[in-house]
Amino acid sequence: MDKPGRKSAAERHLASVTVLPVGQLKPPDELTEEQGKIWTEIVQSKPDDWFGRDSHALLVNYCIAVIRRRAITREIERKMGLKRPNVGQLEKLHEMERRQIATISSLSTKMRLSQQSKYGPRAADTASKHYPGVQKPWEQSA
Repeated sequence: MDKPGRKSAAERHLASVTVLPVGQLKPPDELTEEQGKIWTEIVQSKPDDWFGRDSHALLVNYCIAVIRRRAITREIERKMGLKRPNVGQLEKLHEMERRQIATISSLSTKMRLSQQSKYGPRAADTASKHYPGVQKPWEQSA
């Protein structure tokens, strides 16, 4: 409900701001099609105002890191399938994979995409106790 009287300059300015719906937040042209799919999945999983312009660079880098990690993992799997895998090459690939995972973890935390950003330690413990999922080994009947 509007208050009576004239609007202040600040109120007039706020009235002119338009918030774009999530559906209109398209992947930037700098992303590949595969990276763009990651962008779209992430954006559609969050409320409309989750990603401001200030976080677009983080999201771009997150999408790139996810696809790079997948490519590195595929290369590790390919090399592991060889009769005589080069251990030195595998070590380098594993280090590259670790760096990508660290990047993904850091970016997802900064953008509040991870479980860590959704739950504090106590809430996470409570939520996990209320989940009816898989029985713990000691709870299973023999």
